[in-house]
Amino acid sequence: DHGFPVLETYSDHLEDMESRVYDVRDESLIREVHALKHELMLLRRHFWPMRELIHQLQHLPEGTFTPNTLTYMRDVYDHAVQVLEMIESFREMSMGLVETYMSVINNRMNAVMKVLTMVAAIFIPMTFITGVYGMNFQNMPGLDFPYSFEIFCGVSLTIAGSMVLWFRKMKWL
Repeated sequence: DHGFPVLETYSDHLEDMESRVYDVRDESLIREVHALKHELMLLRRHFWPMRELIHQLQHLPEGTFTPNTLTYMRDVYDHAVQVLEMIESFREMSMGLVETYMSVINNRMNAVMKVLTMVAAIFIPMTFITGVYGMNFQNMPGLDFPYSFEIFCGVSLTIAGSMVLWFRKMKWL
């Protein structure tokens, strides 16, 4: 019976962690979840032998215990089984929290990578044009033209703008 208040504390702690799992800035959460899983494993190790002992005591030869004591033993055994089931449930919840936390982190990293990829995709064509016209060739077309810099800026902005529009059309931005 004294195990239920302890498990209620673990339940409250798990609920608190569930509310914090979507806050990726809280890096201490994963350590707390692992510590909680370890504590639940220790509790399971303590309750499992107790359940087995009570089960064996119930099955001693008839006459060892009074009928009232056997009723009490069945009640204690049921409570031990219930506590173990709750511990297993909490362990599964904690594993789910770890998976959810990792999923949230992966989704955030994917969003960051998507933005970086878009920025790179916008600047790669301009970098190519700059690289080609930045070579030290004497007979490159357009080098002596007085408005070549303005044309380069216009072409670069047109390429960047059209890529941004295309990304929005594809709903990537």
